[in-house]
Amino acid sequence: MTITKLKKTLIPTLLLSLMACGGESVSSPSSYENNLVFTAGASKVNQSIIQALLDSELTRRSQRGDDMSLYEVTEADIDGRLVTLEEQAKTRNPDIDFWEQVEATGNTVEGYRLEARNSLLIDRLLFPPNPEAWNLDDLGEIFQKGEPNSMYENMVEGATKDAFKAAWDKGETYQVDEMMSQMILRPYFMRWLWLAADIKYPFDGLPEGVALQINEMQISTTEMLARCELLIGSVEKNRARNFTDTVAKVAADLDSKGLLISKQEALNRIDIEKVEYENSPISYEQVVLQFYGYPTMEAYHQVYRLRESFKDQWEGTLPEEGLKANLEARKNFLADGKADAEVILFSARSMETGRYPMEGDAFKKPKENAEIASKELAAGADWGETLMKWSELPEKVPGAPAQATPPNRGRFGSMSLNPLKEFFGENEYLQFVEGGSLAEHIFFDAVPGQIYGPARGATGWYIYKLNHRTEPAKVLDWKENERHKFLVESDFVNVNFFKYIDEVMAN
Repeated sequence: MTITKLKKTLIPTLLLSLMACGGESVSSPSSYENNLVFTAGASKVNQSIIQALLDSELTRRSQRGDDMSLYEVTEADIDGRLVTLEEQAKTRNPDIDFWEQVEATGNTVEGYRLEARNSLLIDRLLFPPNPEAWNLDDLGEIFQKGEPNSMYENMVEGATKDAFKAAWDKGETYQVDEMMSQMILRPYFMRWLWLAADIKYPFDGLPEGVALQINEMQISTTEMLARCELLIGSVEKNRARNFTDTVAKVAADLDSKGLLISKQEALNRIDIEKVEYENSPISYEQVVLQFYGYPTMEAYHQVYRLRESFKDQWEGTLPEEGLKANLEARKNFLADGKADAEVILFSARSMETGRYPMEGDAFKKPKENAEIASKELAAGADWGETLMKWSELPEKVPGAPAQATPPNRGRFGSMSLNPLKEFFGENEYLQFVEGGSLAEHIFFDAVPGQIYGPARGATGWYIYKLNHRTEPAKVLDWKENERHKFLVESDFVNVNFFKYIDEVMAN
């Protein structure tokens, strides 16, 4: 049994060792520090914004004369919520200590209590226990009354208000279903606050040393780094350096070619793209953060500027021959073909918490184990037995929705490219930071039955093979169908953009 070694590493050479030892970087220290905040510290950035927005909203309501006792959240309320959250966590995964999981997310007990308080506060700001005290003007704006796909009638005038009134009449407090609050109500409320606020990031031109500005309040980079301290380990530092250097080098190359657009022009183009999402239940930001995998909008803005600058070389008209060639090479993805793969993961991060170790080389031991398993396979070991012996992928993810495809120890079965990327921990952001994609290698290039690896990926080292591909049944009419045209053109730009990045970094 032969094992094919991948000739091209997934991690471009970015002088990481030199930089880690104090060597010069092509970027300023302040750029690196800000990027460390907006990559590794993404959750703390969002927490800081949420806290500032809620404080501003409380001030607004106080100034207009609201009875502020309507929004009071007591310590007993917080205690009750934490008990519920702990019980839910134990149900999902009884083998993991709840507070260890909290700590793994970079939180403290005090910080987590503040998060719980804010969740309850959002619920109270939306729906005070007495429905007669609801502010219908606010709720009309939040749930987009009168707009297409409005949630207003269902959430404000229908069963929800009736349930609150029935409970209030009995002297009780009605609690909206937690899943409903988490998935719909709180996101709607925060989106409303977010759109009304003036939020600025370094990309918007903040003064040196300022990481974040919400309305008139500024938070320094130093303060944000302190808030992010428990989230920043060696992997996170290396990725922030990769990101900073890649942005700087690609920007310099585009500038030398006369292609680099200004930051303001990039923001103007984003504003145009956002119009499409004005009446959508999914915001532009959700697409960027959840589907593209960027940790923050600040990180996305930096990459978006580079991609748009690169795209401008075609002056608004993409080359037809290039589009045809890319469609032919990637039709299995664009027209929804499938690939059936089996994967052995040697994980660099904890499978329980999803965190990398704070110190040391997280990928060293996984690489050593992958090399041992590779030698066993080369000596004639059975593939299936080796997978079951070594793969750290679970049979199923605790607490995952019933309809979610389970990892099945790495025997993924037939699936499209994007779900396959999710199993590899890959997304657009990490492809920019680290280069390459094992999922794409499987989907487009791997020979069925051939074993590949060990290869380093986004979350560890891998040995894998493709069982078979299923050709797409769909045909893309990319010249007449606007949706198909968008898919084909976007993919063409992305593919060539990442090839261009590889060329710049190789030099």
